[in-house]
Amino acid sequence: MSRTATRTVNMLDRPPAKALGALDRALPKPVVVDAEPTYVIESNVPIPESMMGRARQSAASRMPFGQIEIGQSFHVPSTLAPSDALKRAYGWCKQGSKRYPGRRFISRIEGRGVRIWRVEPRTTGAAS
Repeated sequence: MSRTATRTVNMLDRPPAKALGALDRALPKPVVVDAEPTYVIESNVPIPESMMGRARQSAASRMPFGQIEIGQSFHVPSTLAPSDALKRAYGWCKQGSKRYPGRRFISRIEGRGVRIWRVEPRTTGAAS
């Protein structure tokens, strides 16, 4: 009588792969860490002030959306990739338009950052 058995193979059940030579020797060996972490119990450590009660100022609220007139612009330097900087500026323009109803802002990539302009608000009516 033949007996058929199925077995799940775990990665640890497999034989080790061939050594990679110098690269294998250069890799750090795994370190076995104790399962029980150790904690130092301290007294009289002051508790820092909570950030929950503070009003966080967004990047858009620090920008001069309320001060620029139609046709004026300001440059925002950025270290992000141009596409990421433009996405972020789009969000700032949306926030500026919400904070100052009736105003419209657009952004374009310029040099190492983006430039944001205040433009004429769109008129509601027939599309051109």
